[in-house]
Amino acid sequence: MIPSKLFIVDAKPLLMFHYWPLAGITYNFQVLSYFIVPILGFIIIRNKITKSSLTLQKQLKLVLWGIFISYLGGATNFPLDYSIPIPPIGNIFVSLHYFYSLCRI
Repeated sequence: MIPSKLFIVDAKPLLMFHYWPLAGITYNFQVLSYFIVPILGFIIIRNKITKSSLTLQKQLKLVLWGIFISYLGGATNFPLDYSIPIPPIGNIFVSLHYFYSLCRI
């Protein structure tokens, strides 16, 4: 990746962080893809669920819930990228997805 001020303008102290990247104009495409790609994945997995055995349906539903929880948690980073002072507290859900999956095996 070629560093560009169009993607990340600068990094400055925000909230409790010493350095936090500030979004540039092309960063909006990153945010857009962050939400579009999982939606397409959900559609593909949902279609697979309807055509699968009961065991595979349960496994795919577990994967869907894990992805959903993780993506919502990770999305809490975006407001701070635009200097909106909302702390990214949802990041804990990304790791909770891992532990949730381990408990369900």
